[in-house]
Amino acid sequence: MEYHHHPANQSGKSDLTFLVSVADEICLKYGLGYGYEIEIDPVRALPELWASLSARFPKGTDYSAEDSQSLIENTVAAAISLADHVFSPVSTVAVETSHKG
Repeated sequence: MEYHHHPANQSGKSDLTFLVSVADEICLKYGLGYGYEIEIDPVRALPELWASLSARFPKGTDYSAEDSQSLIENTVAAAISLADHVFSPVSTVAVETSHKG
């Protein structure tokens, strides 16, 4: 995983490292960073990211440009929703209601 920012620098090809690298770029593209700055090459456009996925995983070519864009956007939206749910402070009303049982 040490090469997930630069997968081309690793000695062998690792699908996992490659997937994490693309996921990293998608997250950065949508503003889902680390809370601190990191040095990374410019983030590629979504069609270019999908093309790299499709080159590595040929089933990706089954998706049109619109379908791949929609898939990425829906997945990112679901991830943001989950993160908001997990990391948002619990409202006091919900806590009070759960204690009244």
